[in-house]
Amino acid sequence: RAGKDLPEASLPFHRAMPSLTHMALVQLEKAGILKFLISQ
Repeated sequence: RAGKDLPEASLPFHRAMPSLTHMALVQLEKAGILKFLISQ
């Protein structure tokens, strides 16, 4: 992406909500089941 501008956000940051997947990953981490997460 060198030399390219960042894409325009489709939603204001203050209105962003975590997805069900994100919330499930948080619960797995709190339960001690999830130790690491690699994402791209």
